[in-house]
Amino acid sequence: MDARNRLWRLVRRVLTLFAALVFCVVLAVGVLLGSLWLEHSFWIELPKPTGPFAVSRVVFDWVDIKTSDDLAPVPGTRRELLV
Repeated sequence: MDARNRLWRLVRRVLTLFAALVFCVVLAVGVLLGSLWLEHSFWIELPKPTGPFAVSRVVFDWVDIKTSDDLAPVPGTRRELLV
């Protein structure tokens, strides 16, 4: 009986630890989702740009007309770089 009792105690400890681990994971996911929802509900206003220079975004498509791209799927394609 003593060995059976020890085995039962070990099983109970393992199940208790597993339940505690599952509870901690569920709690952590809940805190994460709650904090993400809370952060999403706040409006963040960035400060207005100051100074003499304009602020914007620009996309350039540079093509090297002197060099062909050897790795391009179509032979004879010029080397191209998006910046």
